[in-house]
Order: sequence, then structure tokens, then C-alpha cells
Amino acid sequence: MLTLSQKIIFLKEILNAPHENYAESFKTEIGFFFEDLEEDHILFHFLNPLNTKEEIEAWVEKLCSRIVLKHDPPQESLNDFIIDFLEFGY
Repeated sequence: MLTLSQKIIFLKEILNAPHENYAESFKTEIGFFFEDLEEDHILFHFLNPLNTKEEIEAWVEKLCSRIVLKHDPPQESLNDFIIDFLEFGY
């Protein structure tokens, strides 16, 4: 089982990986969102139920897909969208 520190490191590795398609292009901005947060920040608690690197990667893919499908830039910032996703998972 991964520690929270290991999960955060892997999350950041995924977000810094080269982008292969349009949805993945949002990884950079998601990375900026998490970049300045301390490891014990409450927003990292979404990682607690994720136990493997594959689950973390799937979470990132789901967020990128949701951004493509549901993010409305004129109505909300990407940071607000990410926070809502973290809280509500939609």
C-alpha cells in the first residue's frame, strides 16, 4: 500500500508526463493547481481511498475527461472546477 507521500509523488509524475491527446493537455493546469499545496493539505485527502498507481492514474483520466465534457470556462475557473470534482466527484 502506498503512503500519502508516495501517492502525491506519483500524482505529480502523472501530471508532468507528456500529453498524448486533448484531454491530457489539462494535466499541466491540474498540476499547477496541486503544485503549491503542502503534503498535509486537505485537498490531497481524495488520495486516501486510492490504493494503487493505476487507481490514481484512472482518477486523473476521469478528471481530464470531465474537464473536456463539463467545464464551462466563461462560468467557472478551472481551479473551481477541480475543487468541485474533488468534493463531489462529478
